Amino acid sequence: MKLNLSVSATIFLLSALTNLAYAKEINLSKWYVNATAGASLINDPNADYMPDSGAERKGKLNVDNGMLLGGGVGYFLMPDIRLEGEVVYRSNDISSSSITGFSSQGGADIASVIYMANVYKDFDLFSTSFANFKPYIGLGVGNAQETDVDINVDGVKQEFSDKNRFAYQALTGINWYYKSGWFAGLGLRYMDAGRPRLNGNSGDLKVDYDGLSTEMKVGFRF
Repeated sequence: MKLNLSVSATIFLLSALTNLAYAKEINLSKWYVNATAGASLINDPNADYMPDSGAERKGKLNVDNGMLLGGGVGYFLMPDIRLEGEVVYRSNDISSSSITGFSSQGGADIASVIYMANVYKDFDLFSTSFANFKPYIGLGVGNAQETDVDINVDGVKQEFSDKNRFAYQALTGINWYYKSGWFAGLGLRYMDAGRPRLNGNSGDLKVDYDGLSTEMKVGFRF
């Protein structure tokens, strides 16, 4: 369901851009805003469960492909250098777990809200009568404002969460800039928030949290 929502959002964004290439040309500003939708492809996390009583349990959380939604505000420091602040929400369903007593029965997921400061380097590829096509690479650092896991533990639904943890990412892709001020792009990012220790009612859960995402974005220079 969540992945279908992400795919539908991506298709909608692409459809909305169909006629933008022929919109009225404007004087382009250095500021821009964008919206992002895509698929979250995080790695299956290794996890350690440390209950308040009893022995530590170790295993893996097996996750499905999920969704990513985000938005940002950026500034062209130079024609080929951009600075950007963004917030990204991603969510992946947990299909199963090898940790004793852990179950996805009743629904389970791992999700996060991450704030990032990014810097991008753009490269001129080619131009047409309606758009300039520019590949890019980027790096970002920021704060995983919240990371949480909802899962069934020993027959009881539990929530484990952690706040304010360092995260970083690497990004690449291609944007095409219309003369109207609109732009769109396709991208790939790798995000790593390390191994947060999530606090729960019955104990703590350490999880590896990193992986890829594929995404489409649409934006406007103003």
